[in-house]
Amino acid sequence: MHRVLEDLLKLDEEEAAKAPLPEPWAVLYVHPTKNGDARNCKNCILFVAPRGTCEIMDPAKQKVTPDHVCGYHIFGKPLKEPREWPGLQFVDPKTSGLSLAKGGTSCDQCKFFEAGDGDKGTCHGVIAKGKPATVEAKGCCARYQS
Repeated sequence: MHRVLEDLLKLDEEEAAKAPLPEPWAVLYVHPTKNGDARNCKNCILFVAPRGTCEIMDPAKQKVTPDHVCGYHIFGKPLKEPREWPGLQFVDPKTSGLSLAKGGTSCDQCKFFEAGDGDKGTCHGVIAKGKPATVEAKGCCARYQS
């Protein structure tokens, strides 16, 4: 399985441009947070704020800041203390898509987003029913690119 993933990651830009666009479910599209905040570690329940660590990443190998974000983001109040997770296998930061995102991530800040009416717009990075997907401006997905 890892070999297949490695091969996919080696695609050059020309080959990647020929690939079909994914659907929203395939890129983990999520609706806006209850208060409309952009997503980042400072509003994720997996972030241990005082320690600068993430519950699902090895704290000895990866520090995170409030301005990081990854595909495992779960909106909510960060932790004050780490929890015990017997048997938890840590997620590799690269696999999670961990990256810095000053101000957080949301569709309206993504290069694929085209504003539309109200709080919705068109995403040119994903398709739904054969055409660019309609998304919420404060939604977000794993294809986010600033």
